[in-house]
Amino acid sequence: MDVQKLKRKDKGGINNMPQLSFYDLKSKKKFNSDKYKFVMKNTKSGKRYFAVCNAPSGIKSWRIVGKDFYMKYK
Repeated sequence: MDVQKLKRKDKGGINNMPQLSFYDLKSKKKFNSDKYKFVMKNTKSGKRYFAVCNAPSGIKSWRIVGKDFYMKYK
């Protein structure tokens, strides 16, 4: 499985990413974050796009995002 991490482009140090809702599996609670990185994985059925951030409990939380969202904010 090919994993490619992509850095987000900040303009002038201002975070221009919208907040997304993630789920923390360890504490079993939802949380919002605008500090995430994009990861693209190549699968048998095509490319999948994810937003990955650190949960309040310290683990990584993954969320599937659409191709349009990925292309707009990558």
